[in-house]
Amino acid sequence: TSSLGLVGPSAASTSALGAAGVITGSNLTHVVTFLDALGQESAPSPPSTARSPAAQQIDLSSIPTSGVLTRKIYRTDAAGTYRYVATLNAADTTYSDNTAIEALGDPLLTENATAAPNLQGLAFATHRAMVGGWISNRFYRSNVGAPLSWSGGSITIPDNIVGAFGSAQGFVVMTAAKPFLLVGTGVDDSRLEPFNNNYGCSAAFSICETDHGWVWWSPRGLILFTPSGQFVELMRESFEAAYIAGYARA
Repeated sequence: TSSLGLVGPSAASTSALGAAGVITGSNLTHVVTFLDALGQESAPSPPSTARSPAAQQIDLSSIPTSGVLTRKIYRTDAAGTYRYVATLNAADTTYSDNTAIEALGDPLLTENATAAPNLQGLAFATHRAMVGGWISNRFYRSNVGAPLSWSGGSITIPDNIVGAFGSAQGFVVMTAAKPFLLVGTGVDDSRLEPFNNNYGCSAAFSICETDHGWVWWSPRGLILFTPSGQFVELMRESFEAAYIAGYARA
């Protein structure tokens, strides 16, 4: 087992200009993140002292550690964006950075990481690498590609939420009466679209994922929401004999 969410390093690494190398730039800083066995990455450490190398290396020391967690090192590029430099084991506290700016890796995704609220339930949108969750009638979303960062705010749903899931269209948010489609990635571009039907979820947390889409029990019976955004009645709420053949086909 592992707790979701890592506490980031509280101390900065020490930096100094080193031997001749390939780094040239102004006011370059480094940060360090913790990484666990599940691939969770923490928020970054405070930045190191800014250095301005001229065809030199930058030597890091006093790199923070945390038990068995590995670490990732990032350095600012010419635009001031932190980009990947290297991954360290759990014990090493020194590193000589000799990575040219054009050779830096992916940007840091947890730079503005903020803690999630105490959510009642979670939903996952793998198409955007987002996590969503809700409290009563408020739906919250993590930042795109950064499920540990929750600075995207929340949006009010017209009724209390009983379940949610991520689809190719966005988050489908379920209430007892009807589902809503929530598109957008933050407060500024959010749009809430109600589905004009009563396919809502009749019991909290009764949604399950299948190979063909999402299925839940609604006031209309057993409902499938396909990846293409279509609602399909798999089973009606009536159990009259006339519907038995239909159940078998479903």
